[in-house]
Amino acid sequence: MGRKSRAEERVNLAISMSSVVARICVDSILDQDPKLEEVKVILQARRRIAFGRNLHQEV
Repeated sequence: MGRKSRAEERVNLAISMSSVVARICVDSILDQDPKLEEVKVILQARRRIAFGRNLHQEV
């Protein structure tokens, strides 16, 4: 197969960036409360990311 298309490269970059943002968010939550249960960390991360999306849409 040939070289990746520009669109495919952009999608892969977006996926990679999303993974980095999620990891930073989880790390931040765990820095604040290292003993937090995994389920609560995931729920809190989802809330933070959703808040960020909503904030971005308002601007």
